[in-house]
Amino acid sequence: MRALTLALSIAVLSLPALLVGMSGPGQAQGPTFKLEVCSGWPRPVALSLVHRTAPNEQRYVVKGWFGLQQGRCGSVDLPRGNFATFAFSINNGKADKIWAGQGEQAVTICVDLSKDTFERVVTDNYQCKEENKEIEVPFQIWRVTNQPGVKVTFK
Repeated sequence: MRALTLALSIAVLSLPALLVGMSGPGQAQGPTFKLEVCSGWPRPVALSLVHRTAPNEQRYVVKGWFGLQQGRCGSVDLPRGNFATFAFSINNGKADKIWAGQGEQAVTICVDLSKDTFERVVTDNYQCKEENKEIEVPFQIWRVTNQPGVKVTFK
């Protein structure tokens, strides 16, 4: 967890070509913010999120998979601070598009590809289990300080 906490705590917000769109600045609305995720991709997108377990907690949780249809959006309230996203789309049984973190804007987390949904607290000592189709993937790190909301569009 130290690696994740360090990576998330030193992250600087950027707008990589893989993920487009952040809402404008505004006043903080409390300990949470509204994350809106949208798909501009022609096929369904599977999304996984990493975020703090609660506004006053230092632990992180990884959750997946959330499905996004083309032209559709979904939203969730998350604890203010850092969060991370990883998404992909499948076409004819293969990943045809992956939205992931790169360089200093990435944190590698183990995800479960064998289940439609999964959730676990992120720890340093967790080992991916190949027999369960778990793999490590690079999540894109985002930082929210005083924005009331953030919009991320996958295209």
